[in-house]
Amino acid sequence: MDIKKNQKQIQKEKSREFILATASRLFRVQGYKATGIDQVMAESDLTAGAFYAHFKNKEDLLNEVLIYSVRNTRAQLIEGLENKSPREKLAGVLGKYCSKVHRDHPEKGCVLPSIAAELHRTESGVGTLVADYLEKWILMTESLLQEIQPQDAGDARTKAINLISQSVGAVLISRVLGPTEFSDQVLKSARTPITY
Repeated sequence: MDIKKNQKQIQKEKSREFILATASRLFRVQGYKATGIDQVMAESDLTAGAFYAHFKNKEDLLNEVLIYSVRNTRAQLIEGLENKSPREKLAGVLGKYCSKVHRDHPEKGCVLPSIAAELHRTESGVGTLVADYLEKWILMTESLLQEIQPQDAGDARTKAINLISQSVGAVLISRVLGPTEFSDQVLKSARTPITY
């Protein structure tokens, strides 16, 4: 009996993870508002009714998708950079984030350039989740900047916020422009930190 119960729980967790992955991809490609629960469940090969075994409503799904997406984006950005110098780590993160791959594949990238404009219109309290995500990203970037330029440690937080805002904006603008030379220039400029 316990084995069957355990197997059901494992299957439920797998289904939930698959729903999150599917919704995360659809939200980033189509937008939050344009993506319905029925579509998420159909593309997850589950019935629409099964949705409520995992989530209370669509906004609950959005909250979970943000947590899921943030965790995956952070892992992607720092992957392979563990033994690099602070300067190489920062360049590596900016290089991955402000890349043609990120521009051309929103379904695999950061959720912010894809649905940030929609997030402020929801009532689900996503602002706290986004703020937490940004704060972690800022702290990581700030720490790297302090190691790179210890003499400017007092300005590191402001510079980190500038770099992150610049990166998110560059990806968003490059997607609007599409795969063009101008779009490539926008991404390249965001990979090169400006010193004031």
